[in-house]
Amino acid sequence: MFRGEADAKELELNEQEILLGLGVRDGQPDELIRRLLEELTPTVLEASKPRYAYVFASSVDFKCGKIIADALKSADRYAVLVATAGAGLDALLDDLKDRDIVKAFVANTIACEVAEATSRKGIEEIQTHLDPGEKISNPYSPGYCGWALTEQRKLFAYFDEAPCGVRLTESCLMLPIKSVSSVLAIGRNVVKAPYGCAICTKADCYKKH
Repeated sequence: MFRGEADAKELELNEQEILLGLGVRDGQPDELIRRLLEELTPTVLEASKPRYAYVFASSVDFKCGKIIADALKSADRYAVLVATAGAGLDALLDDLKDRDIVKAFVANTIACEVAEATSRKGIEEIQTHLDPGEKISNPYSPGYCGWALTEQRKLFAYFDEAPCGVRLTESCLMLPIKSVSSVLAIGRNVVKAPYGCAICTKADCYKKH
């Protein structure tokens, strides 16, 4: 198992994803949202402890639905990744919920992007292990595109121990909450297929409205 960590303040956060999560469709937040983002982003980053762990596998046995199965089928090998923003964020968000629900909502959205940015950092490191001519797919996670969340158990089974301190609850949610798990296809014939809304069949997703 390979392990890594990142400085939260050096993560490249995608502001558009944060705004989308806050319901801002045109990329132009009002003064309240802008002020809360400026206030809470440093607080969220200070509470974060970004870490990731990954392993390489010659084969995977996931029942992940046609969309993801098609994206993985041309792989010669796979990378299985778990990334987390850390347990400190759970404590921060719980505290904000008790004091200010609006700030809690904004901080939660920022925290989601911190976890995603940590995952991207892990993927960058995975790419340094590619052989000449190898390509890598987008990451695919249980709970999306027809892949049952209960398959988390199979994904975590690729690790000998709790990866970067992340564990599963009985309902297959991850703790710390702001964590991301995924599998990526690696190989000479791998094609990075359209990602996100272009392939998702979930009609009620908030990102499609």
